[in-house]
Amino acid sequence: MKVGIYVNINRDIKCETAIKFIDILSKKNVEILLIKGAEQYINMPSYSLEEVAGIADMLIVFGGDGTMLSIARRVVKNDIALLGVNKGRLGFLTECEDENLQVVVDRLITNDFYVEERTMLKIVIGNKSYLALNEVSLSRLMSKRTIDVSITIDGGLCDIVTGDGVIVSTPTGSTAYAMSCGGAILSPEVKAIGVTAICPHSLNSRPMVVCDESSICLKVNNCKPSDIVVCIDGESVDLEENELVVTIEKSVNTTKLIRLNNKNFYSKLIHKMSGWNKLGSNDKL
Repeated sequence: MKVGIYVNINRDIKCETAIKFIDILSKKNVEILLIKGAEQYINMPSYSLEEVAGIADMLIVFGGDGTMLSIARRVVKNDIALLGVNKGRLGFLTECEDENLQVVVDRLITNDFYVEERTMLKIVIGNKSYLALNEVSLSRLMSKRTIDVSITIDGGLCDIVTGDGVIVSTPTGSTAYAMSCGGAILSPEVKAIGVTAICPHSLNSRPMVVCDESSICLKVNNCKPSDIVVCIDGESVDLEENELVVTIEKSVNTTKLIRLNNKNFYSKLIHKMSGWNKLGSNDKL
């Protein structure tokens, strides 16, 4: 078995958890492939993410949800499964904490896990295309006035949002930015896409849940590209002149997540959100 290791050194301070995991893993008949970025703390050969994703059987990611989102997009075409060890905040995409690493290794070695596939979005802007695991948002810059966004689904105009913008999310992303804007929460296995307005100045704009086979088009009607920002999984995209149309549909690619526990999605949601709400100003983020 070949296991890739990616460590976000800004989350796993001094790679302490990753080092413990590697120590346990090294006692098994496993080839460990460290991805570049953690060499200052882990004394072993390291390789590029692309190299490891092409030959490893699985990839262990030490970080938070943001780390998982970034890595998922970069390795999606390698069709490799990811297991996240939570070193961030909520950890919706991660599967385990650092208290039970021995159990995690034992279950990975004995194939005592299952792989969950998550829907991704294909976003087209001009002649460029992107992938998202969580969402794509189109919004105004903070210093600008409200924007008008036309929402077209399968060729039919369904709403014109006057407000701060629009979010289009996967079921995975429905518990992220979209949820904070009042969007519907979707279980990961639901075959749907969420469309949520951001601070609409209207009594009529409501969150929508559409079939994941639909094609969604967002068009900004009353401003220039320099007045808006498009973010894909939290990362902004540079827009060219006249790029005011964003087309979204389900991608043929999926993200594969290793799951150790068949925990009810809604129970996990309540557990995660309850923990987040109880964080105090001095608690670790």
